[in-house]
Amino acid sequence: MLSYRSVLTYSRIGGHVKTLTFCQGSHYLAAASDNGSIQLLAIEANKPPKSPKVNPFQTRFLDQKDDGCVVDIHHFNSGAQSVLAYATVNGSLVGWDLRSNSNAWTLRHDLRLGLITSFTVDMHQCWLCLGTSNGTMACWDMRFQLPISNHSHPARARIRRLLMHPLYQSSVIAAVQGNNEVSMWDMETGDRKFTLWASSAPPLSEMQPSPHSVHGIYCSPADGNPLLLTAGSDMRIRFWDLAYPERSYIVAGGANELLHCPSVLYSRKIIEGTEVVQEIHSKQKSGATEDAPRRGPESLPVGHHDIITDIATFQTTQGFIVTSSRDGIVKVWK
Repeated sequence: MLSYRSVLTYSRIGGHVKTLTFCQGSHYLAAASDNGSIQLLAIEANKPPKSPKVNPFQTRFLDQKDDGCVVDIHHFNSGAQSVLAYATVNGSLVGWDLRSNSNAWTLRHDLRLGLITSFTVDMHQCWLCLGTSNGTMACWDMRFQLPISNHSHPARARIRRLLMHPLYQSSVIAAVQGNNEVSMWDMETGDRKFTLWASSAPPLSEMQPSPHSVHGIYCSPADGNPLLLTAGSDMRIRFWDLAYPERSYIVAGGANELLHCPSVLYSRKIIEGTEVVQEIHSKQKSGATEDAPRRGPESLPVGHHDIITDIATFQTTQGFIVTSSRDGIVKVWK
């Protein structure tokens, strides 16, 4: 793990930052606050020892009564438009065209399906899918700005994070409340095709949920064999190989866990038509220490002390994983 000091702090947003995103192909960062503001910040990079500079470029203030604050935000380039898409707690879905400073589109979510918690946009900007607090996933046609379909989790579990599947165009990957569950859903049929289950509760059970949930997901196509990184309330970072589940493993545990890797196995089975990969903790023999790494530089790096809120990756001369936690700590892993 690498550790760096912050080289820049910007504190003029006001309120608490709820979500942020980088704008594709630019040096802009969009940040949304619980005070109803969305700020587009221009970041000017400098070579060391000079620090980078940040300047507010555009700001939008939402009506707190009508819209509420932003809960999720994404950016994409759509032909002549540079669209910052955001969803609000009161059900507004807006595409803000940053070039014309006007709305490219506006959708209105039916709050009877639950409050919006997350959304994701198809890479071709043909459709989007939103998740709600009631476990509903609702699809919209972005060309005609009409609702297409909606499907619900069997346990009505809160949708915490949504991603488009990198290979299957009609499928989304959803992290839901409880059991560290992450599932792939076919939004045309409503079928739960594939589930990752890192919980001691019986797979796909609805009555015995564990309290832990995945809060951050990163998915890489990896030449046709999707790889998934997950992290959440149990403070563990997991690597999932969707093509070869037995190759999955725990990258890092929480700071308060033992310094050795938990002894886990990954089992694949079919349950009610859904392919399930379950993480199973095997019992370790007392006194067996041969496999435990020794203390010092070669031991596992110290994990997070609080809930992991998000996970991402970046590439320089090698690949890195970035995780953030509720206590304000950001860790970079290699």
